[in-house]
Amino acid sequence: FVQAENFVNQDENFRLGGGTDMTLEPKGFPRQLMYASSASDTSSAFYKKFRLFSKNMLMGDTRYFVCSYTADTVMNATFDGEPYPSLLNRGKVEKAVADNREKAMRELYNRFSSGESEGQLVTGRDIKQCTVNRPPLLLNDTGDKLFCLSWDSARLCDNSVICAARFIKDPKKGWIAELCGVYSLADTSSKNKNPKRLPDQVADFKKLLLAYNGAAADYHNILAVVCDSGSGGQMIGGVSDYLLEDWTDDNGCRHRGLIDRTHKANETAKARYPDAADIIRLIDPRANRNAVFDSAEKAVKLGLISFPAEYDGREYLILNDENGRDVKYTLDAGEKLSLAQTELLKKELMTMRRYENAGTVTYAYPPEKRSSMHDDRAFAFGLMCLYLARLRHGELYKRKSTGTSLDPGTLCRPPRLFTKE
Repeated sequence: FVQAENFVNQDENFRLGGGTDMTLEPKGFPRQLMYASSASDTSSAFYKKFRLFSKNMLMGDTRYFVCSYTADTVMNATFDGEPYPSLLNRGKVEKAVADNREKAMRELYNRFSSGESEGQLVTGRDIKQCTVNRPPLLLNDTGDKLFCLSWDSARLCDNSVICAARFIKDPKKGWIAELCGVYSLADTSSKNKNPKRLPDQVADFKKLLLAYNGAAADYHNILAVVCDSGSGGQMIGGVSDYLLEDWTDDNGCRHRGLIDRTHKANETAKARYPDAADIIRLIDPRANRNAVFDSAEKAVKLGLISFPAEYDGREYLILNDENGRDVKYTLDAGEKLSLAQTELLKKELMTMRRYENAGTVTYAYPPEKRSSMHDDRAFAFGLMCLYLARLRHGELYKRKSTGTSLDPGTLCRPPRLFTKE
């Protein structure tokens, strides 16, 4: 708005040039601004324009005109008084409302959401500020990028979700991350789309592990695999045990197993599997739930992690090339599925609330959502952010002194001692 609106500030009748007589020049057309968008939230700049212009139009100011086209307007369109085939399919509109009512109300019925609500973990505005117009990245395309995987496993009651993010050492910001892919290990042949059998989940995870490691030596490009160690997901005594032994991929190549040598569950396994790569980090969900969601909130609000492009179900994205020109990027099936899962992740993050009672902090959905929504994608994302936070904390903790009196080992100012003369 700031950049575009300044172009209409100058008088359209102004002329400049040698021998120009402005009194003889024809009058210019008045410059006009057109604002067109789907609805967002009530804290957005677009909503403020929409509200102001609507008021001005209703008060009779002919310089302002506001029009709101909803899905019903399009589906009930007529031509010469007769019904005309609609661009929108009513069945798909109803499905969109059923899948994500809040988003459908914004996108299809122009209803601005209320924006922030009390205790909301992150808002839609926070998400948009961290969204970059890029496709998801489903593999290590250059072979030298660093990735971290987070896994909130489940077998029956919840969703089994894996998040993959690229970690970058920025010279100014330190460690930052780019969310690259979100995967739900669901059995699509089951009635309720329950997670797959544990061996099948492990097989899918190993394929992702190889894809993000690239052609490098075993796990050279994998910083960590952060896992929810809760009993419900059967990570301990189930998934993690499947990962201990060396294994062979579909091409016949042998790979090392994976282990968390610091976890008590592997007290005897670390001696039995000495060659297993120590890249798994098992996180107790009960003891660390608050830290997980607190890390997710801070990572988003501080802009330390970014999301891929918004997805509305199309077959393509419109991206910008190095010259600033629009280019059409066609999505494959895997990319469309990952983007759809990312949108569900955003919904879970925006639904999560932070509750405080007598100094105790808890994270949960609002009461009306607790029986109808899962938080597995948000928790897997939070595990990723928790690892990012600890990585950054270690970097800050070890940072060398910059010449100030701050002690780099403790990150606090040493006491000044005074003695009497």
